[in-house]
Amino acid sequence: MTSPSVAVLPRSLDPLTGESLPGYLLRLAYRLDRTPARMLELVGLAAIGPILGPITYLEPASMRAFSTATGLSSDEVRELCLSGLAARYSPLSSTYLGRRRDPARLTTSERWVFGRWSRYCPGCLAGDGSPAQTLHGGCWQRAWRLPPTFACLRHRCLLQHRCPGCGQPPMLLAKGRGRIVPSPTVPGLHPAQCRNPIGPARSGRQPTVCGRRLDNCDDQPATQVTSTAAELQERLTCMLDPAGPETTTTFAVPVAVSTYFTDLRLLTNLICATWPAGQALASTTADAEQVDRHVRQIRDTFAARRDGGEKVQYHAILDQPPADAATTSALLAMAATVLDGEPDVLGDLIIGTTGRRWASHFLRAEQYCSPGMVAAIAPYVAALRPRIRPTADAAETTRPRRRRRPPPASPRPSPRRRSRPARASRALPPRPVLPSPLPQDGPGRYRAWHIPAFLTDDWNERYLAGFAAGFSPRLLRRATAVMLIQLAEPCHIPDAADFLDVSSEAAQHACDELRTWLRQTGQTQQYLKVVDRLCAELNQRALIRDRLPDYGLRRRAMAHWVIPDDGWEHLLSHLRRVGRTNWGERKRNTVSALIWTKVTQGEHLFAPHRRSAPGFRPGSPEDRGLDIDRAWWRIRNNEPDQHYPRLDALCERYAADLAWSIDHPSNPATPAS
Repeated sequence: MTSPSVAVLPRSLDPLTGESLPGYLLRLAYRLDRTPARMLELVGLAAIGPILGPITYLEPASMRAFSTATGLSSDEVRELCLSGLAARYSPLSSTYLGRRRDPARLTTSERWVFGRWSRYCPGCLAGDGSPAQTLHGGCWQRAWRLPPTFACLRHRCLLQHRCPGCGQPPMLLAKGRGRIVPSPTVPGLHPAQCRNPIGPARSGRQPTVCGRRLDNCDDQPATQVTSTAAELQERLTCMLDPAGPETTTTFAVPVAVSTYFTDLRLLTNLICATWPAGQALASTTADAEQVDRHVRQIRDTFAARRDGGEKVQYHAILDQPPADAATTSALLAMAATVLDGEPDVLGDLIIGTTGRRWASHFLRAEQYCSPGMVAAIAPYVAALRPRIRPTADAAETTRPRRRRRPPPASPRPSPRRRSRPARASRALPPRPVLPSPLPQDGPGRYRAWHIPAFLTDDWNERYLAGFAAGFSPRLLRRATAVMLIQLAEPCHIPDAADFLDVSSEAAQHACDELRTWLRQTGQTQQYLKVVDRLCAELNQRALIRDRLPDYGLRRRAMAHWVIPDDGWEHLLSHLRRVGRTNWGERKRNTVSALIWTKVTQGEHLFAPHRRSAPGFRPGSPEDRGLDIDRAWWRIRNNEPDQHYPRLDALCERYAADLAWSIDHPSNPATPAS
């Protein structure tokens, strides 16, 4: 696009701190005694098209023309547009939630940007007393068009969202018209006067405008902001400030500021969707009443549009932020309370039809949320994840398909059915067995390969000991490992079992038994909270490199492993001292299985060394699994015989050295002990 030819204006204005482009044009037009429509022509913005792009974004050619006419630098012009906040406020990003959006159209397409109107503070529009602001008005701030800006910290009051004269939002733009300010052809209005048209439109004549002064503080009593709301507004304003810190925290995990606003938006939707389940999050009764009124309005709007025959998505209405500043303050405060470290309430919110509907929306946006929020919500949405089918690229983790029985020689004739049109087949791209919902290098997120197939004794004692009294500890540890895989990757039980090298039937049985027992004893929420704390520990350890072993790598390295000759002779030199004489291949296979359980932290029932010769009978002398079961049972039950304690200690030392060599292939030397 070529730059339009513009002339340098005889006089200009310096933009105020945080000023928006429409506000700057109103002040400049008022100083030069021109209408806003004429001012758009003079600065080269009259021929950019019928969209509201300049409020959000200026293309380079238009920016150069505007800079030439006003004498402003490119940085000063860029700061007048909302695009200058896109790096911090995620809904302004053109790639928000993985979408490709035209930045010039965000004013009309993005719900969490007030593109067609603006909140305002009467005290700020009255000016700060300086000569320039006394003559030409105060600052229409660009941050007023963002829902998280609900209060003025300078005047300690909530922002207004309606003109006291016409009752409409100020700066209200009609849909389908490419304007930056309303009634741009009306001359002589002060920048702080309401330009909303009133009455019927008259062809060929100037519209009748409201004209009410919005900077009259006496005419509009301000609602003083509470200390809690002021603290929240100060925090959000600091995040939106380009000179502010680039990171914050959600659930005690560091995260980028832009990601924080993504989490905040999703949680406000969850609170509204499941209201009044989150009523306990409100700090005051007035806040709860504000949110309740907003939610009832949303539901009434949806019901009216649905009854009118209009096809509308409930989430599209639910995602609309409230215009009222008090309601916005209450809603954002409740969502911020959860992000600051109240994940336990999520289990009470994600219930019922509305909670599941919100969870399905969350799963589509999960990879753009913070790791802390993903870990906090994952236990409650695991059952809603889509089933992942293995592809041919993952043959090592897939099970052979069962052969279908041949049809009978004379099948029974089936009743005639109506023929249906054949569905057009679509070629789907291959999908990995366990796709990662977050980038591989995402901070503070444990991965599926960090989970052992049989939870460690330390985790079991610190987290699951309270459930072991009434339930099988073996099934509890197996089922919890499957759940941790599901929380790390979007998969179902058979896929998690394949990843852990565990029988899918055994994994399904453990999960079914645990689910039934928890439901019968009423400990489901308690168990989910315990798993949530375990996930939090794993995420904290994931922040530190080399703190979580790669059990997936160990399982692959040990899939066909048998103790080598030199290692076996070394163990025999110590085992022969206790008087045993059975040192054949069966004993060597059993010792290899015991070492495998320690290196991979796996369950002895699924050790690859249990494979016996073809045609063996379970329980017979050819059953290698029987020897492994006996040795494991005698070690776990601390038999007084000196052989098995000695064997367990030798296997423990050997397994530690072997695990080190697998985890550190570039430095296979064992650590000094």
